[in-house]
Amino acid sequence: MISLVGSYGSKKVAAESESDPIGQIIAERTLEVTSPDGRVDNLRIRLAAPVCSDGWEHRCYWEFVASGYREVRYAAGADGFQAIHHATRMIGVNLGCLAREKGYKLTFEGSEDIGFPDYND
Repeated sequence: MISLVGSYGSKKVAAESESDPIGQIIAERTLEVTSPDGRVDNLRIRLAAPVCSDGWEHRCYWEFVASGYREVRYAAGADGFQAIHHATRMIGVNLGCLAREKGYKLTFEGSEDIGFPDYND
């Protein structure tokens, strides 16, 4: 199993809590993660529909799920579109930090273009 916890603030949640809902899933993508020593694992990214949290702030939750690992985060915006925009950017930032910190190679369907903005920044 590849360790996905990084020093950039990841929150590891017990794998058995994977059934806890983050909301209605609107998108899902599975990345292949290759460690520097050649071990391979899958990292599933699940994005939930934005929800209005307090009358004006909309939150868009996402989660990273791998073998024995689950991390849940959210991004906020003035409306659902802005929350989704911020979430996809933050997913890219989080994945970029993980790849640089751990030396992992991330691919999507064999391509190094994993499809998230800010991944290579």
